[in-house]
Amino acid sequence: MTTAVEKTTAGQALIYRPDANFLADPDVTYPVTLVVADDVIWTQLPNANDTFINNSS
Repeated sequence: MTTAVEKTTAGQALIYRPDANFLADPDVTYPVTLVVADDVIWTQLPNANDTFINNSS
């Protein structure tokens, strides 16, 4: 599967293009569900830990 971000008249869209051979496989059961995220726990650091600026002069 390939993905792309494309500009549309409404803004940006995330486009999924599944592999045609995968979809044509007789072992594939429909409906096919696309999962866009997994169970990974994401961590976001506070902005204070994002950048360090040193002005020693």
